[in-house]
Amino acid sequence: MPQRSVLLCQWLMSDLWVRDFLAEAESGHAGRTLELVEAVRKERWAAKEAAALGMVSLKASLEREASAAGRNRLLRQWLAKYRDQVVPAWSHLGFPSPPKSGVSAECSPPTTGFLCPSFIPASSKIPSSPSGVVVLDFDQTLSTRHVGVFEDVSRITDRAFGGSQRVEMLRDLLSTLSQSVLIAVVSRNSRHVISKVLQHLDLKRFFAENLIFGFEDFGDEIPKSWVIQNRILSPFHLPASRVVFVDDDPGNVEEVNGKIPGIVTVKCPRFGLGQEECAKISELVPR
Repeated sequence: MPQRSVLLCQWLMSDLWVRDFLAEAESGHAGRTLELVEAVRKERWAAKEAAALGMVSLKASLEREASAAGRNRLLRQWLAKYRDQVVPAWSHLGFPSPPKSGVSAECSPPTTGFLCPSFIPASSKIPSSPSGVVVLDFDQTLSTRHVGVFEDVSRITDRAFGGSQRVEMLRDLLSTLSQSVLIAVVSRNSRHVISKVLQHLDLKRFFAENLIFGFEDFGDEIPKSWVIQNRILSPFHLPASRVVFVDDDPGNVEEVNGKIPGIVTVKCPRFGLGQEECAKISELVPR
């Protein structure tokens, strides 16, 4: 594909991504709205665009609002007023950057609010043909309890990960797994929260770039099997037998088993992975 056409396709995909992002926020997607709220509060916008879109006033309103639901409501009201101006000004507002896609001659726009598997951002850390993938839930699987959006990360080791010894156990497991397969997260928690916590615990380095999926990436009505099938199996051309899925929720395990025949699943206790489950995962991992 000529370079000019590639650039045009990339621009088109970025524009579509921004519009889909806004559509999801306006339709009530709490994760998308939260990303915009946090971006406004960080005040990383260009002065000219900020003045034209009333962002100083918006930030002040967000800071006065005590509840997360209230801040999301204020942000959506602002979007309803300025939506047409937000799309072209997106890159000047400090909002999340569209993914840098590896575009080929066969590129075509996605037809839903989710990124088409063909447009998963390229990364040198992701081989085109991995031998397998271990897909982990986050809350009550990696962690021992649900981790909130406003969790005090400085105390996360003891409060939500069972202490330093358990974190070391997880580090040993992930280090071993990462030598032979990719490691992904598919969670109903926030991708931002997951990444922040994993980084703090020195665990994020074991996870494949762009394979941490949270509520910013798929809606409540989308099952985990869809994410695994469309964002992991299909892009890497893997058979289900090369994927190990680990979750504490029996409903998720049952749903994935039912929708993806041949996948290997491990159900862990509601208080997270222990030595027994770690040993089982190590035995089941594709070689």
